[in-house]
Amino acid sequence: MINRQSEKHNTLLVQEEGLTLPFIIFDEENGIKISEYYEIYTYKDTDFNDSVLRNNAFQELKKLHNSEIIFQNNFKPTEVIKITKKQSKTVLIKSSSKLDSTTSKKGPIIASGPVITIRVVDM
Repeated sequence: MINRQSEKHNTLLVQEEGLTLPFIIFDEENGIKISEYYEIYTYKDTDFNDSVLRNNAFQELKKLHNSEIIFQNNFKPTEVIKITKKQSKTVLIKSSSKLDSTTSKKGPIIASGPVITIRVVDM
């Protein structure tokens, strides 16, 4: 679903603009990306409640949007959702009391991943 060749190409473009940190290895075959460790602050969700931190983040986004970078094979979340739905399966498993006793709650348990959805239901 993610085109790793395009991801590497796009990362290099953004890196040239100084908008992301450089990587040491980017293996587009398996998606492994290794970067040097930098002692920098990483934003948390709650940081966006702070107007100064929020504005700093928005300024970086503004630099990206105002750049003349044209991304290759742009990521489209709606297309990924459509593909995932087509590829996904639902597997029904009837639970026993033994299974229920290992869970924190009784009743239906739903676990999902990108390709398989597992639904455990009471017998």
